[in-house]
Amino acid sequence: GKSSLLKIIAGLDKSYQGEVVFSPGYSVGYLAQEPQLDTEKTVLEIVQEGVAEITATLKEYEEINEKFGLPEVYENPDEMDKLLVRQGELQDKIDATNAWEIDSKLERAMDALRCPEPDAKIANLSGG
Repeated sequence: GKSSLLKIIAGLDKSYQGEVVFSPGYSVGYLAQEPQLDTEKTVLEIVQEGVAEITATLKEYEEINEKFGLPEVYENPDEMDKLLVRQGELQDKIDATNAWEIDSKLERAMDALRCPEPDAKIANLSGG
């Protein structure tokens, strides 16, 4: 009801009966509060999209750690040095954003915002 009324007032919805009259000197805009979300994803997956850059940094850090065990890396000083430099850059980013605790930060934020259950499908949630 509220969203429909605001869409009518903002001129986005023209399928209504009646008339909208504006006071002189006023303008109306509309900022959508219902972003288009992937209905196949869960609440947690949507929230994690907001920290995708941090997650990607952590993933790359872990991938580098795994490469250290490969003979083509530990037997090649240049490759080892290159990975060590990159690992240091990633370590600095991770430390600066305290990304080591991203999962618990997300959990606390979702609780504080009273988000639905993390495993709830977006398709089943109300936009209201």
